[in-house]
Amino acid sequence: MLADLLYELVQIPGPSGHEGRVAARMEAALQPYVERRYSHSPCEVVDVRDAAAAARILVGALPHIFASAEDRPSRAKEAPPPA
Repeated sequence: MLADLLYELVQIPGPSGHEGRVAARMEAALQPYVERRYSHSPCEVVDVRDAAAAARILVGALPHIFASAEDRPSRAKEAPPPA
């Protein structure tokens, strides 16, 4: 579903400064999933769904976002032991 939407969006002509058709299609596609939509400018549209849950998730993630590099879990795989 997401891949199909992305494919559809990149097929719509929308050169820099003329992204209106792309934005309109994106807004239409996301409308069923949002509770509230607001915009500060034509270039910025914010969709909100269940803002209370989103705030809890963000607050829960903040310690991980702002942790120092030493405190973050490593994503690198450990090297296998020498044979």
